[in-house]
Amino acid sequence: QAAGKDKGSIVADPMFVDPEHRNFELRPDSPASQIGFKPFDAGQAGVYGDEDWKKLATSIAFPEPYTVPAPEPLTIRDDFDHEVVTSLLSVSTLNHEGRDDLIAVTSDGPDGNRCLRIQDHPDLKASYNPHVYWDPQYTEGAARLAYRIRLDPGARVQCEWRDKASPYRVGPSVQFQDKGIWIQGQKRMDMPEDQWIQVEMKATLGRATGQWSLNITLPDGASHGFPDLKCDPAWKETRWVGFISTSPGNKAFYLDDVVMEHRN
Repeated sequence: QAAGKDKGSIVADPMFVDPEHRNFELRPDSPASQIGFKPFDAGQAGVYGDEDWKKLATSIAFPEPYTVPAPEPLTIRDDFDHEVVTSLLSVSTLNHEGRDDLIAVTSDGPDGNRCLRIQDHPDLKASYNPHVYWDPQYTEGAARLAYRIRLDPGARVQCEWRDKASPYRVGPSVQFQDKGIWIQGQKRMDMPEDQWIQVEMKATLGRATGQWSLNITLPDGASHGFPDLKCDPAWKETRWVGFISTSPGNKAFYLDDVVMEHRN
């Protein structure tokens, strides 16, 4: 208005009769009259004319609105050496603050095969970057995540499952750091650095149990099982799965043979 435009408009309470109950009729002293607005009966809106014409309008049957079906649960099987229908990177969100080189497929895998490298950097602003996550769409049944992981000396990594609540609730969660495997701040076993280990995480979904299980297989083939681990007692669905680097400096960790699957 200061520029000489829209001079006739008014910024004011329109003074509806009862907007909280969706009665948008105007009160007699509404400022809308000052700009020439003439109230009308919205109940009279629609087709008008002779009776046959109005009857035709009311006889039309409209289809029910299309309902988008819920997404199917994801199944991921990715060794990073072969093309697969659902690769890990194709369904994941990568957070690296614009440093594409920090999350990349490399030839650092077992026996020189390819794997996924996630490397930290001292210039990153967020302590939880870089990290990779995806939504497997698991709300019931049983879920399983298996992978091989190797850490540079001094690297720190967390693998976590979450729901979609706000604030979110955490289900299975394991930390790899300080030459050990930690759960809820407690060291459960030693872990060799710069060597590949096999990890398997399992949980039942659809009901709040506050429990999950973990199995670790070391390079020498020794297997260590941790049943009935605790998590948030209200957690019951997996809608976020991620690997988070909290390493100092330029430390990296590596993932291979990632499998995430679900059964009812």
